Amino acid sequence: MEKPTSVLCLDIDGTITTAEPDTLNHLLQFTNERRPKTDIFINTARPQSYCDHFWKSTREFATQEKHKCFNGNIDTNNITQSVAQSKVRNMDQIYNETKLMNPNLQKPCHILIDDMNTNIAEVKKAGYDGILVDAKTGISQETINEIKSKLKYCE
Repeated sequence: MEKPTSVLCLDIDGTITTAEPDTLNHLLQFTNERRPKTDIFINTARPQSYCDHFWKSTREFATQEKHKCFNGNIDTNNITQSVAQSKVRNMDQIYNETKLMNPNLQKPCHILIDDMNTNIAEVKKAGYDGILVDAKTGISQETINEIKSKLKYCE
């Protein structure tokens, strides 16, 4: 099994759902052809039931085991922070899983692609990397170019 040297962690709503299908296909083609290997995980604030019975729309990006849903408790006084903390816990879980495949894999080579600035800021504080997308357009060609630029340091 080929060891990943980087991991893309994709949010769903406002990241995948609003992106152009051709752009998403380009991202998949890039990650499938990239050597060294880049894994894709889903890191979403959707409930666990989504990850248990994941939608066809994200199945093409990651296997069920690579879907990570909301992880924690919701603080109704600060939902945004609850979601951001869940994203970090999911990144930690993804990091621990991928380190088993490649012990040399570093936190900055785990990149969250998300439409919420709070989520990106929190994962960066935890040592990971992130790319903020516009919720109206989701993953764009500009996002893919930024991914390619960041992945140059993960070989």
